[in-house]
Amino acid sequence: GQRRLRRARTTVAALAGADGELVGLDGRAVTLADLRARSVLLGAAVDVDPRARRLDRASRPMRFVGHGLLLVDAVALLVVLGFLVNLDWLRPDPAGLVTAVALSLFGAAVQGVLALHLGRRLWAWRHTDLSDDSPPEFPPRAAVVVLAGGFLAVISTFAAGAIYLRVQGDGVAAPGIATALGLLLGASALAAPWCLVADEAYGVGPEVRLLRVAGRLLVRADRCRLRRERRARRHLDAAAGRLRRAEWVLASTVHRVGRDYLAAHRTLLAARGLAWGTTVCSAAQLLALREVPDATGARAVLPMLVAGDHRCLTLPVEQLRSALARGRADYVTVVERLGPDELDLAG
Repeated sequence: GQRRLRRARTTVAALAGADGELVGLDGRAVTLADLRARSVLLGAAVDVDPRARRLDRASRPMRFVGHGLLLVDAVALLVVLGFLVNLDWLRPDPAGLVTAVALSLFGAAVQGVLALHLGRRLWAWRHTDLSDDSPPEFPPRAAVVVLAGGFLAVISTFAAGAIYLRVQGDGVAAPGIATALGLLLGASALAAPWCLVADEAYGVGPEVRLLRVAGRLLVRADRCRLRRERRARRHLDAAAGRLRRAEWVLASTVHRVGRDYLAAHRTLLAARGLAWGTTVCSAAQLLALREVPDATGARAVLPMLVAGDHRCLTLPVEQLRSALARGRADYVTVVERLGPDELDLAG
């Protein structure tokens, strides 16, 4: 029971210091209390922001389509690069296979990074209003957007053209099907990065992204808090079960000791009756008196009850009972302090 209580106290201590735990947010380590306060401030700022455009929403289907098309683009680039390095797909050369896979993944990753960068640049351009007296930007926003967009267009166009030519070159037996399949794969490679650009340009802003990350961290912390609460309750319940078992063992032991002493008590009472047969004492007198007087004076007699020393049993039980009461009180105090009102993610 004491071991269970130590585990429960450790869990309750971790639960009490949950607000001071560090989490990573935006590249910095902040405590959960600061994270909760910051998420409330961010939510209030996003709600009252007059520049917020209600039509801007994160498009999960668009993002899913963009990632899927980038995957198709990576596979198609792998096929093209395998043809360029003369890769035998039945018995591929390890060096050639590694080279083709690395270059295809690198090409798809470059398109994805450029698409995300260009989309966020366009989002910032749409949501920023520059006044006349503001200092000039360096580098100019239009130049960055034009260069990134042009570079992305060149990369995606060359990837689409390479895929189209490779598929059309393989389909000599069925030129119509090869042309259609090449156009489809080329169009997928061409449209893949621009789906991500559109998703980022018309998506939510950095404040909302930061608020979502903070919400996920707070939800994770709330789940961890609930797990710790359940673990502490299990340990406390287990300690209470051990206490009940100890109390039962104590009562059973005291009963067995009394039963073993009962024969000795009867022997003492019989000896007392034989020693003073003419003396008649009631049970109350035997319990109250330590001496029974006779005509010649007082004679000492043995007590009716023989007291046993049960401190070796009662002391651990009392310690466990008091420790369990303190553990329950600490648990209730911590749980009431970390109530649902302080974990309201809506602020």
